[in-house]
Amino acid sequence: MSIFFVLSGNKKEYFLNHKIELFIVLASIPFVPRGLESSRFLRFIRLPRLLRLFQLFRLAAVLAKFGTAIKTIFNSRGLRFIVYATIFLIIFFGFLFYIAEPEVETFTDGIWWALVTITTVGYGDITPYTALGRIVASSLMILGIGFIATITAAVSTYFLSNFGDKETTLDDIVKKLDNIEKELEKIKDNKK
Repeated sequence: MSIFFVLSGNKKEYFLNHKIELFIVLASIPFVPRGLESSRFLRFIRLPRLLRLFQLFRLAAVLAKFGTAIKTIFNSRGLRFIVYATIFLIIFFGFLFYIAEPEVETFTDGIWWALVTITTVGYGDITPYTALGRIVASSLMILGIGFIATITAAVSTYFLSNFGDKETTLDDIVKKLDNIEKELEKIKDNKK
């Protein structure tokens, strides 16, 4: 951690944002001086190193939130079916490609090709050369794009519904204008 302090451009800002880490580095004795090996004081001084565990707890909390979000996204049966079908397509077409293309040496290379193809990344490291390989590729492209699009839409919908700005509809605007008119009428009645 001290290396980050040395490399940081703004040392004051780094110090203010990383007090615990700097305290751990400065207060911890990395070696035991001769004659103090059995000292209880040194055990107490090593205690700040345990503070590093708090960073692990923080990471665990973030991962738990992420896991909850993933469970929420894939909670519907229809979407689970789409995910399982996509995995099946990758494995099945990866196997077919492995059999159809003599250049593909392993089954895992076939799965890699299917994954790259179905996600439309297309690195080009493995390409179909035979007619049968191109038919397999075309079939995977046609079938797979719909499955990947469905998964992408479900994830996007989740994030937009939970973190996106809520759109104001015309009905919302009409309700607000009605409330403003009522308030104006009250103000006019109070002036009379």
